[in-house]
Amino acid sequence: MRKILIISIFFYFSFETYSQEKIETLNEMLSKIQTDFPSLKQIQFNIDAIKAKSQGAKTWMNPVFSLGFTRVPYDYSILSNKKSQMNQAGVTIGIEQMIPDLKKQTANEKYLLSLSEIEKCNLEKQKNELRLAVKQMYYNRLIAEKKLNILKKSEEILSFLIKTETEKLEFNKADLLSIYKAKARLAEIGNMKIMLEGMINESNAGLNILMQRDVNTKFEIDTSVAVFKYLKIAGFASEMTHRSEFAAMDNMIKSMKLEQKAMKMKLRPEFGVKAEHMDMVAMPSQWAIMGMFTLPVKSLSDRMIKSELKSMQYRINAMEEEKSAMKIMIDKMVAEKLEILKTKYKLYQNFEREILPMYEKNFDVNIYSYSRNNTNLASVLDAAEMLNMKKIELIDIFSEILKTEAEYEYEKEIK
Repeated sequence: MRKILIISIFFYFSFETYSQEKIETLNEMLSKIQTDFPSLKQIQFNIDAIKAKSQGAKTWMNPVFSLGFTRVPYDYSILSNKKSQMNQAGVTIGIEQMIPDLKKQTANEKYLLSLSEIEKCNLEKQKNELRLAVKQMYYNRLIAEKKLNILKKSEEILSFLIKTETEKLEFNKADLLSIYKAKARLAEIGNMKIMLEGMINESNAGLNILMQRDVNTKFEIDTSVAVFKYLKIAGFASEMTHRSEFAAMDNMIKSMKLEQKAMKMKLRPEFGVKAEHMDMVAMPSQWAIMGMFTLPVKSLSDRMIKSELKSMQYRINAMEEEKSAMKIMIDKMVAEKLEILKTKYKLYQNFEREILPMYEKNFDVNIYSYSRNNTNLASVLDAAEMLNMKKIELIDIFSEILKTEAEYEYEKEIK
């Protein structure tokens, strides 16, 4: 009887079920979402739109063609006398072309292209946020599955113990109160399983939505997720300049300075040329060619542009200060996450190596004593409950490590 009991419990602890569903790794999901998610495609289209617009920055204005009558007298009787010197009427054909300022066009082109660089940074920022969302949902399911496996094994052991103790009732060697206690704990485990299965379904739905597929799609996850990735980091070092938010702000400042330069170019005059051909009635055909240029009125345009330039400089200064404040806050969060990780790593290792093995031995001893009728079912139940609590506690620490690592990678924008 003792050997059968021990072998059966060992079998329940070692038993694993294998699903036929497709296993999807975290990296596969991250790769898919960073290429197919609609908001990322939207930003990429914005980038393409800006680039397309910048391609027309150096184009010339369309020429202006004109056709009409010139020097037509109000006394129409003069028109009939083709030899009269008073008859200067004729038909005029003209063309006008403004010649673009290359420096002005180049400044505008650089400004437009700088907007695409801002969008590229926004694209990386969006990818970083999506990576965090996927990791959190993936880890939530992973933790729920680990806890569910513990509960399933505990449920199997309790069911076996209840069956064994019930059989002893025929020989008046069983503790009826302990049987009820075991059944109550079995029912509690059932409730906990329902909660964990709900968490798994919730994570599945969230991941399926992010993957843009049917919300009820079934899949399995890879439980061999790498952890303790930052165990050997000696200390915190401020190196956040590569983060997309900082790059976006740098590009925004650069863009505003280029916009300033483009606005200053508006004060430069623009030149053009106008050519005309006049086919006269009573005179030889004539031609004319003229140069043209725009002259900004300083009292109006100059004052308006200078006030706008001054306003933009204040905004640039504000963004520089915002960037410095953001860097301080992110450095603070990164340092905090790193310290939390170091603490959790130590807690997990001590718990796994020192604490949990003692509870496992305590449970083994109680099972052994129970098989020899040297202890009662209540003691075995208490030992099993304590062991389960410690296993779940260890998984909770593991969960905190996973989530903190994900947040650390988000703050550092680790891909």
